[in-house]
Parts: sequence; C-alpha cells; structure tokens
Amino acid sequence: QVNYSQFKQCNLLVLDQLETISSGLASEIEKYVKTGGTLLVFPAENMDKSSVNALLSNLGVGQYGELHKQTLKVGSINTESVYFKGAVSQNSGHLSMPTLTQYFPITNPASATASEQIMQIEDGHPFLLSYPVEKGNVMLSAVPLNDNFGDAHRNAIFFVPLHNVAIMNIMQNQLYNIIGTDDYAAVGTNPNVADKVFSVRSADKSVDFIPEQRSAGNEVLLYFHSQVDKAGIYDVFLDDAKQTSLAFNFNRAESDLSYYDEDELETIAGDNAQLVDAQTKDLTQYIADSFNGISLWRYFVLFAFLCLVAEICILRFWRI
Repeated sequence: QVNYSQFKQCNLLVLDQLETISSGLASEIEKYVKTGGTLLVFPAENMDKSSVNALLSNLGVGQYGELHKQTLKVGSINTESVYFKGAVSQNSGHLSMPTLTQYFPITNPASATASEQIMQIEDGHPFLLSYPVEKGNVMLSAVPLNDNFGDAHRNAIFFVPLHNVAIMNIMQNQLYNIIGTDDYAAVGTNPNVADKVFSVRSADKSVDFIPEQRSAGNEVLLYFHSQVDKAGIYDVFLDDAKQTSLAFNFNRAESDLSYYDEDELETIAGDNAQLVDAQTKDLTQYIADSFNGISLWRYFVLFAFLCLVAEICILRFWRI
C-alpha cells in the first residue's frame, strides 16, 4: 500500500525489483517525474514486462527486452557523464569492471527521448541509461541489485553513478532573481503544507508580504507581482518558521550602446564646444593650443639662429 502523497517529499524515487506496476501507481510516478522528480528503476527477474514497459513508454524512455543469460563484463563507462565526471580518471585502465551473469537489454524505441549512456556492457548493450523527461529524469539499470545477476551491486564503479543520482536531484535554488524579470521562485514543499501560507520578508523587515502561491508537483511557486522593488536578501517563512532565502538584484544588462555620429555631435555642440578627433596623439598639447593658440616664437628663434650660422659661414668660407 503506497502513500502517493509522500512522493512530493522525495528527491529520488527508486523502483526496486517491482514485479508489476498498477495503473494507479504508474499514473502517480508519471506525474512525479514530469513535475521534477527523478526515477531510478531496477528490474525484477520475474517482472511483468508489459506493465513496467507501459510506464516507461508513457514516460517516453527505453524499455526492457527479454532476459539475456550470458556471462559478460561491463565494457566501458562514460567518464564525461555528469554522474562520473571528476570521480574516475580517463586513464584508469586498471579498473575492475562488474561481471554480469544475466541482464535485461534496454531498447530505445523511435519515440523515446534522447538518452545518455552512462555504462555499457561489452557486447554493446547499455548497462545504465539516463533520460531527461520534462522537468524530471529517469535512470534505467539493466540488472537488479542481487547476486543472481552478478556482482555489479558490490562493485565500486556501479556505486558512483547511483550515489551521484541521489545527491544531484536535491533541488538547487536559483542563485538570485532579477527584479522585474523573474516574477516567481520555486520552493520545496511537502503534502503537509498545502493549506498553509508562505510570507516573504526583507532582511531589515521593511518589506513583508504574502505572495501568491501555486502548487506544481513537488514544488510551490511563489509569485511576487512587482512587490519586490529593492535589491537584497528576502527570507521565506512558513508560519513563523524560516524555509529559505531569496536574493534579488537589479538587471545588470548593458545600456543601449548606440552613439551619435560626428555630424550629430557637432550639431549638439554648436559654437560652445569643439570636437576632438580620437586619433589625436598629444591630447594635452591639442587642448593647450586650443586655448592659447599655436605658439610660433620657437620657430622664429630657430630661424634667426639658422640665419646667424649662415652669415658666419659666408664670412669665413666665402672670401671676396
């Protein structure tokens, strides 16, 4: 007897070797995934594939085929996957891969969404697959966690993606909201707060209001409707208990970078200002000349000196 209302409290939902899935459970799981939840599926050895695959088909992901009884190893892992990245070196050729004694092949129908292959069996079949489904995610394993299918569940390599899928689905709040652009924010909830009211308060308590709230799967959306007009940190309370904090900033986008051309600037400046060419090398000298005029006395002194030198040369070398 499953309490479906508790799904909203879950960051990760695991179907561990369910032999059959009822239509009611399938409907609730589908709703849970599409509203932001993550589903991890381990097949059962004697599962009713029609009911399990019906759920997977409705989610638009791969489906399980007939059981293959063959001893194989996991052939490769996707070290660039977000579930492995940073945990395993690409040059780790000495890794001990899981051994499988049997497995369920996972096939991707044409209607299935694009998948990420996290681990692959040496015969080319996927061992662990991940699918994005609307706001949520579905991960399929080719084997359950028991000794009848080999030693995968006791292998450290298999533990890495299972550990990461659990911690990665914890809801990450947006770092900050843009005033005038981000009109709502999502906060985590549980089924016990459906009839309770959230409030938003600024850190200095100068702003205190009750936002519009709407339930959306395992989240509550708080709508601000221009009630936030000052940048800062705002606390979200449920009754008198603080739930989270939200940061609001003004838009940091650049201003309109259009400029006046030279003719327009000259018209605006008129006779009261003078335009300076941006290519001017000595701006200080240019401004000084603009105020004081161009000084020519240096040139005359130089010319007089040259005339004196010429006269001396004539008197010394040109004898008459």
